[in-house]
Amino acid sequence: MTLTFSIRMLSLLAGLLLAVSLVLSFAFDNDRFYSGMGSEAAIAPQDESIVFTYFVQGTTKLYRTSMDGGTAERVTSNTDMTETAPAFSPDGSKMLFIGKSTSDIQSLYTVTGGETNRVQPSGERLHFEDAVYAPDGQSIYAVAMPAEKWMNAGNGTSSGFDIYEINPADGSVTQVTEQNYYLMNDLSTSPGGDYLMFTVSSGREERVETVSLTEGSQTPAPFRQLPNGMYGASLSPDGEQIAYTAVADTSSNGNYQYDLFLLNQTDGQTRRLTSAATNVESPVFYHETNRLLYMEDTNWPQTTVDYHIRSMDLSNGNVTTLEPEVTGIQHHVLLGGAASFFMNDTVTGVLFLVFGLTVIFLLRRRKTAVYTPAVISALGSAAGYGLGYWDPWTYQYVNLAVGPAATALLVYTVIFWITGAASRRIPY
Repeated sequence: MTLTFSIRMLSLLAGLLLAVSLVLSFAFDNDRFYSGMGSEAAIAPQDESIVFTYFVQGTTKLYRTSMDGGTAERVTSNTDMTETAPAFSPDGSKMLFIGKSTSDIQSLYTVTGGETNRVQPSGERLHFEDAVYAPDGQSIYAVAMPAEKWMNAGNGTSSGFDIYEINPADGSVTQVTEQNYYLMNDLSTSPGGDYLMFTVSSGREERVETVSLTEGSQTPAPFRQLPNGMYGASLSPDGEQIAYTAVADTSSNGNYQYDLFLLNQTDGQTRRLTSAATNVESPVFYHETNRLLYMEDTNWPQTTVDYHIRSMDLSNGNVTTLEPEVTGIQHHVLLGGAASFFMNDTVTGVLFLVFGLTVIFLLRRRKTAVYTPAVISALGSAAGYGLGYWDPWTYQYVNLAVGPAATALLVYTVIFWITGAASRRIPY
């Protein structure tokens, strides 16, 4: 009686936890509860501080820390806004970022002396993707498209991104390009303000392009050597170098390896800076020293990211890790950690296995009902393989949501069937 009661309680607990795991997996993305370092950073002029993105339960916030990575503080007091793409003004007195609240439209914001204000261009509303200050700090160059076109992008309408120049003082807007790019990002201005550099994509891979802002200005010849399939291109403060990431190798486990490269405009030579089997993103140059900051996802290619801030001395290649201390989010970390634990595929699989085995034990007196877990597992496996055959993308989503893969369910079917057949020998 005592053993049966214990097994019944274990079965009830496993069933409840399995239900929680399945509900969380179906209802939320894997990163919904994640708290940890984000993938973007910006360095203030004179190398005074670093602003970086940080996930707080899946929502990106901006934090500021010292150059050596001390205690980090929130840049804004916004509670319901996703904050990305930080960029400083030339004198460091102001900062830009892209913010998104409840709607799908991303707006442009400035932070001055701790006060946050939305930039309101005249004319039609714009959906922003990236933005930087002009070298004189008087205007803003932004990657954007009309908000109405962004909202209707999935309805077969022709829409794309272009570069706009915005005067934040009066809201006046001038469209700089008319290319309707599918994707557009990584906007940089040359030191003299005579051209803009950015990355674009036609749907397959990214490439670097430039646009002249002054009559007679030309694109530096070495920039034309940059390969397609590069990401996160960043122009140095003196305009002489470009840092970018690109697929360098295929690692031992068959996954693509993204590394950091540096193009020198003076001699046209490209130098590979990293060679780790990870994912390197968002390079940004220091202003006063010959160093480069970048973000490295050491958990690549797993779904859950694990970014770290790296600082490289370009003269000798030495790398240090900055570890800013983000305070005041401990409860978010604990809650997010618990949710992520139950959304883990392995945890879901173990709970399903324990629940099935305990149910078999409790039903061991019934000759046919004892095979119920095996039948359920077999049906789940068949459904998974069926979806994989008819629609691979749907199958991928279902696998991520449910947890155990179809192959694992097939293994569980065999285990449950053998256990069910053997359970009749267990004393009542």
